[in-house]
Amino acid sequence: MTNTWEQRKLEKLAVFSKGQGYSKGDLTEIGDEIILYGRLYTKYETVINTVDTFTNKKSKSILSKGMEVIVPASGETPNEISRASVVDRPGIILGGDLNIIHPNENINSEFLALTLSNGQQQRELARRAQGKSVVHLRTSDLKKVNFLYPSIWEQQKISKLIVKFENLITLHQRIAKMLVNLTQSGQRSHDNINIFIFQFLNNMKIGFLSGRHAGMSQSSSHTSNRNTSKK
Repeated sequence: MTNTWEQRKLEKLAVFSKGQGYSKGDLTEIGDEIILYGRLYTKYETVINTVDTFTNKKSKSILSKGMEVIVPASGETPNEISRASVVDRPGIILGGDLNIIHPNENINSEFLALTLSNGQQQRELARRAQGKSVVHLRTSDLKKVNFLYPSIWEQQKISKLIVKFENLITLHQRIAKMLVNLTQSGQRSHDNINIFIFQFLNNMKIGFLSGRHAGMSQSSSHTSNRNTSKK
């Protein structure tokens, strides 16, 4: 990777919008998929491709188009609010208190989300967040962020690798939790452990043969930035 990185204000590289309406009180057991801003705190993921919250869709709802980046518009602390996720699929309702970023063709959505959630850009977002008991991050704040980026090809390679590691970490956390549950339930027999290890190794083998790690989400294999067109 030898190409020079560029730096520009984010407003030159994306189109911005906001989510609309909805709160926890609007959630239902079944219905239309919805992402509320709280999801980025309670179940943070760089790429959101499964949704487990639902509502009854209202008129004038804002729906995802796929591969937009969402950032909370409010939170309890500046560091808490400085995080971003990619919405992998179209048709998901985006609730209020969400900033929505539609990057142009030169910016990879996953790379943008990773950059805004880590390092220099994350610290800049934290500095721009305003408020005391509740901090706010406005669209105008996001537009002023100095965004440093390489070529689109390098962005894709970097984000793909990092998302793979994130999914690997998540997978191992699930394994650890399952082993703890086996121990606590008194099922720590050799047969149970051996069966579990066999299933895990078999899934690993299938994952590597198919070119991706077992348990890895489809989003990690994206090599193109399916960004939305400007509104």
